[in-house]
Amino acid sequence: MNNQKVTVTARIKVKSGLEDKFKQEYLPIVKLTLEEKGCINYNLHQSQNEPSVFMLYENWESKEVLDQHLQMDYMKAISEKASEFLAEPVEMNLWEPVS
Repeated sequence: MNNQKVTVTARIKVKSGLEDKFKQEYLPIVKLTLEEKGCINYNLHQSQNEPSVFMLYENWESKEVLDQHLQMDYMKAISEKASEFLAEPVEMNLWEPVS
């Protein structure tokens, strides 16, 4: 899996009432991430049924590139702020192409 495309889905549940503040903090990260080498797409979605639930859908050229992304200063900074927003731990899954 190391040299092939990797897809990431992450379920993020924020504390009720902090949805707009979370988006305000996270949207600049989306912009920065999209400029990273090896990022194919990086999309933040908000649930229509449960507005405090967000999903990241990302595609990367490789696992190595994803690992580099996770070490970026802005990713470390948002991780440090996570307790302000998160109602529960982020559920992150890595996917590899089958077809």
